[in-house]
Amino acid sequence: MMKSWLVFLGGGVCGAAVALGVARIFFAWGVGVSVGATGGGVQAGAVAGVGGQVKSEAEKADEVVKLDERIGQLRAWTEGRGTEPGGDAVYETLWEWAERDPAAALAWVQGAKRLPQRLRMLSVPLAALAKKNPADAAAWMRQQVGAHDREEVLESVFQLLASASPKVALELVAGFPGSEQPDDLGEALGALMTDSPQEALGYFNRLSGERRINSARWMVGSWARKDAAAAMEWVEGQPDVAASQSVRWSLLEECAESRPDLCVEFLRKFPNSEDVYNDSRSVSVMLEKSPEHGMAALALVPAATAESALQMWARESFERSPERAIELVRKWVSEKERAGVIRSGFEAWLDSDQRAAMEWLGAVTEPQLQVTLQAGVIAWQAQRDPEAALAVLNGPQAAAPELQDVVAQALSGWTQRDVAGAAGWVVANAGLVTAEQASEVAGVFLAQDEAAGSDWLAKLPAGAARDAAVETAAMHWAGQSEPELATQVAGTIRDAEKRTRAFFSIYGVLRSRDGAAAEKWLVEAKDLSEETKQSWRALAGDR
Repeated sequence: MMKSWLVFLGGGVCGAAVALGVARIFFAWGVGVSVGATGGGVQAGAVAGVGGQVKSEAEKADEVVKLDERIGQLRAWTEGRGTEPGGDAVYETLWEWAERDPAAALAWVQGAKRLPQRLRMLSVPLAALAKKNPADAAAWMRQQVGAHDREEVLESVFQLLASASPKVALELVAGFPGSEQPDDLGEALGALMTDSPQEALGYFNRLSGERRINSARWMVGSWARKDAAAAMEWVEGQPDVAASQSVRWSLLEECAESRPDLCVEFLRKFPNSEDVYNDSRSVSVMLEKSPEHGMAALALVPAATAESALQMWARESFERSPERAIELVRKWVSEKERAGVIRSGFEAWLDSDQRAAMEWLGAVTEPQLQVTLQAGVIAWQAQRDPEAALAVLNGPQAAAPELQDVVAQALSGWTQRDVAGAAGWVVANAGLVTAEQASEVAGVFLAQDEAAGSDWLAKLPAGAARDAAVETAAMHWAGQSEPELATQVAGTIRDAEKRTRAFFSIYGVLRSRDGAAAEKWLVEAKDLSEETKQSWRALAGDR
């Protein structure tokens, strides 16, 4: 699949400039463009100056002279007689030249002695030529551009034409076999849909397979902005299009604010979607713009989508109506996730207006809600201040269930800044540490100071945290080509299942480095049954 080119002239013009370049050349430089009602022709408008005033003949003549001078600079540069024009000058001059005389500009690009990004430069005069006659541009590409490069050149030309001259872009593409056409024609179809929906559908109905689905998203989105009801009705009648996640997202995104009633009807007919994130975004918008329809949508989407939508909405809207936010969260979000969603919304309010959020918190009287919101305050402070994070770890709050994510974040940050200090806290609070956290500390400590890390391992009390740290240490030493030490360390794990898993980790590390050494270790491993050894060999692909 061809990728959209974002950099022109080796970095001289970035993607944003390319996106703006068409409009800038077509309009700001006085080349009015309109798609004719028949035949897709492009008509030149009056040359206008600043503020829409028509330029005088003298001004037009002066611009011609200046353009000729810049064209001369381009020729001198590519012939080695001058320096490369700075900034966007190469791109802009070529655009103006191509608009005035596409054949001459095309001949220069093709024949220049040296020209960076020559293939992509070809797209500029070819786009100008296509506006005059798409068939001529297509014929030139078929004759002058090799089969290997034609797909890239065609897509570049298509991108330059799609938004401002969609009929030209589509007619140009139609002159090539499907194997050479861009995979997504949606930008041109969407632009044409704005002015001529039936004509756009005519082009779309000629498409098939993946290109049809790829192109539908942009077209449907543009159509929905103009006539949401018609777009929705059409999509519902196209089973392959309605099943596309990208089309679904485009349709719901455009309708969520302007026609939430249509979104609800669509969700009622097509409730199931794998695209939880984008469905959630649409429902979140409906909750904000049309609460009645947002509530109806929550009842239609899967639970995971409803929870995600409320979390998005809460982060944006909690401060505007905290009581309503809490009411909705309690109704639609599972008890397990409820506190986290409320906290997330309250923390967003703290970001926006800390004083107002804290004043509101002071008026809350419900005990459990107070606990949830206070946890949000602590988490919010800890994310911004390492000292506040340490205070959480070293205070009685570290054991609070509501703050386990804060503890995890604080410990991870501390580990990266001062692993010895974090390791000491783990020894003193092993019961609060998860296996993943202990493993992270062990990995960082052993990588930075193996001797100190070894001493720390010996101080860890028995339990899940120690077992996880020891497994990480065993893998560390296996990676250091010390299988005997790795085996000895792993053998201290008390839980038999975890100990076997640690041995398997050692085997995996050894095998990734030296298959023969791994097999020797496995043969000599006394704590493993022959059945286990054979199963490991089978898993590794050694029968």
